[in-house]
Amino acid sequence: MRNLVLLFLRFGHFILFILLEIFCLYLIVNYNRKQRDIWANSANIFWGYSSEKWNDWTNYLSLQDKMDELALENAKLKEKLINYELSPIVEKDTLQTLNQQYELLSAKVASNTTDRPNNYLTINKGIKDGVRKDMGVISENGIVGIIREVRNDYAAVNSLLHRRTFISAMIKRTGAFGELKWVGTNPQIVNLGSIEKHNIVAVGDTIVTSGYSTHFPPGLMIGTIASTELPSGNNFHNIKVRLSNDFGTLRYVEIVKNRKQTQQLELEKEIKEK
Repeated sequence: MRNLVLLFLRFGHFILFILLEIFCLYLIVNYNRKQRDIWANSANIFWGYSSEKWNDWTNYLSLQDKMDELALENAKLKEKLINYELSPIVEKDTLQTLNQQYELLSAKVASNTTDRPNNYLTINKGIKDGVRKDMGVISENGIVGIIREVRNDYAAVNSLLHRRTFISAMIKRTGAFGELKWVGTNPQIVNLGSIEKHNIVAVGDTIVTSGYSTHFPPGLMIGTIASTELPSGNNFHNIKVRLSNDFGTLRYVEIVKNRKQTQQLELEKEIKEK
């Protein structure tokens, strides 16, 4: 109470002035039609502007949820497209549910590196979401990498910009396939090896996944040939591929769940042991 009294003693004249101004404004607006109309109009403009800004702010706060929903929807649409393209023609002409081999799970990138010899990503999906080691990871612009470690809520992904990431890739135009790997220099360029010299290779050719692995379905975008040469006395082309993905801007990815992966790996293991 003492502080309140001191406040009025110190600022009493100013407070009285403000109260009188408010009272005068009330009298002017209440007893003058023109001023009342001006006040009403100004108030409508103010509250309309305030409401608009409030809506903008609330929309901004909910933007993350909307982005997550779009990422999930995009993953489901891409999943249907991949399985549709891999299904038999007879099955495409029926209304039966497709026997889907691949399932896509949307995930958010929690951390990412691009400036190291061996780069990786951390994504916010893990064991509790059905994520397992050796699953492929893609984005809307192409393949991203392969999952190497999984915890309950997160997974670590060896990106294409990792020296121990090897991807089976092929030239879309010719079907010639080889091994894609990064040499640890330019984050936009990887090498495509094992393409024999009798294959015709041209700058601009599209490079896609071959499907000869359990990580990715065939036909997923990887990039385009940036340069190619055939050194004298060499049986293989020296091909550099410009990646379609910009790894420095990755925000959302999709995890590729191959439902037949375990079966294929077990069969291949049996064959190697014989």
